[in-house]
Amino acid sequence: CTHTAQARLGDTAAARVTALAVLALAGADAATINAVRTGSAETGYARFLDWRTERFAGSNGQWFQRAQLYAEAGRGAAALDCLERAVAAREPDLIKLRTTEEFEALRNSPRFAAVERAVRTA
Repeated sequence: CTHTAQARLGDTAAARVTALAVLALAGADAATINAVRTGSAETGYARFLDWRTERFAGSNGQWFQRAQLYAEAGRGAAALDCLERAVAAREPDLIKLRTTEEFEALRNSPRFAAVERAVRTA
């Protein structure tokens, strides 16, 4: 997604502009749009990530995709829960698990190491 690429490049102001466009297209509530618009670029983008996670991580998509949403929003425990369920559903492959940037903050976790082992032996 454009907003994720912009944020990864450190352009949080552009990421916020893109996030506002996504919020408008998705029909987000006025309070969320205002929070994203009026907070600092970092705070606004973080609020967008929270909204996106609340909106799309619930029952949509595969467990691996849910894990990515939670990890990017800084919800490590929820991301690991989803990764464990993804392994049980035989969703991820090892290369995808190791190269997904959203999981960088989780790589030192014993739970993440267990997920890698489970994928490797599956």
